[in-house]
Amino acid sequence: MERDLKMLVEAGYDKIAQRYLAWGKMADSPRGRYLQQILDRLPAEAAEVLDLGCGAGVPCVETLALHAHVTGVDISAAQIALARQHVPEATFRQADMMALDFPWQL
Repeated sequence: MERDLKMLVEAGYDKIAQRYLAWGKMADSPRGRYLQQILDRLPAEAAEVLDLGCGAGVPCVETLALHAHVTGVDISAAQIALARQHVPEATFRQADMMALDFPWQL
């Protein structure tokens, strides 16, 4: 059942990838206001950001990549393909964010 729901989410975002990208580019969205809050809090050097549910990478990963190394994760293959086109300097991974396993550095 859980896998079926995740496949439904993946298929849905694959289907709306282009429309979601257009929405993400809209000015004065809540996403833009939160993005500014993140930028205001980034350290001056060597910042690393993990964007879960990165979508097509616009505008968040695109903007953050100017100030930090960004890794974007999305369940949708179509979204990840668009993100790689828009922000080639970032790292992207198609995956279920609830099943990620990253090595931690302290």
